[in-house]
Amino acid sequence: MTTTEMTRWSGIANIAAGVLFAAFTLLHPAGRIAGGEAALVLGSPWAEIHTLGIAAWLFTVVGLVGLYVPRAGEFPLQWTYGFLLALFGTALFTGIFYADGYLLPHLAQYTPDLLRAGGPLSIQFTLFGVVTFLAGVALWSGYLLFYSVASRRRVIPFRCCITIMLGALWVGIRLAGYGVRARLGDSLMFGVIDFDLIFGLFFAAGLIWVGVLTLRGLGVPDRPRAG
Repeated sequence: MTTTEMTRWSGIANIAAGVLFAAFTLLHPAGRIAGGEAALVLGSPWAEIHTLGIAAWLFTVVGLVGLYVPRAGEFPLQWTYGFLLALFGTALFTGIFYADGYLLPHLAQYTPDLLRAGGPLSIQFTLFGVVTFLAGVALWSGYLLFYSVASRRRVIPFRCCITIMLGALWVGIRLAGYGVRARLGDSLMFGVIDFDLIFGLFFAAGLIWVGVLTLRGLGVPDRPRAG
C-alpha cells in the first residue's frame, strides 16, 4: 500500500469514526432514572448503541495508523509516544465497550442487584478498574501528545487538533474516573448542560474534521500546510 493510499484510508476511517461516535454520543441514555442502572440499560437499545461506539473506536485505530506510519521516521519521538499511548488506550477502550455493551444487558436482566447504586459494580478496586483507569490515562495523554505534535509540525491545523484534543481529554478523564468508581447511569451535568454530550460531540467533530482535511491532501507528508 502506498503512502497516498494509506493517507486516504486514514481520512475515510476518521470520518466514519466521527460519524459513528456522534451517533453513539447522541443515542446513549443520559442521567439517572428511578429504576436505577438496570432499568437504564434495559430501557434502551443498549447493545446496539454500544456497537456504534465499538465500530467508532475500531475506525479510529485505522485513522491513527494511517496518519502515523507515512511520517513515522520524520517526526520526533513524542509523535511515536503519542501514537502508542493513543493506540493502547483506544484498544483497551474498545474491549471495555465490548463488555459494557454486551454483558450489562444480561446482568441487568438476570442479576439487577449487581448494578444498583452502591452495589458490587459501583466501586471498582479490582484489576478491571485498574485497567480501565490506565486506559483512560493512555487515551487522553496519547491523543494530546499525538495531535499536539501534528499541530506543531503543521500536518493538521491547530483548530482541528484542539477540537479533537479537548474531546479526547474529556473522554479519557471520564473513562479513568469510571475505573475508580463506576456510575453507569450518570451523565455529568451542570443544570441543563450535559458535558458528556458536548465533549463527546467535540471528539466526533474533530475526527470528522481531520478526516476531511486528510482527504483534501493536508495530511500528505510532502504537502503539509498551516491552518
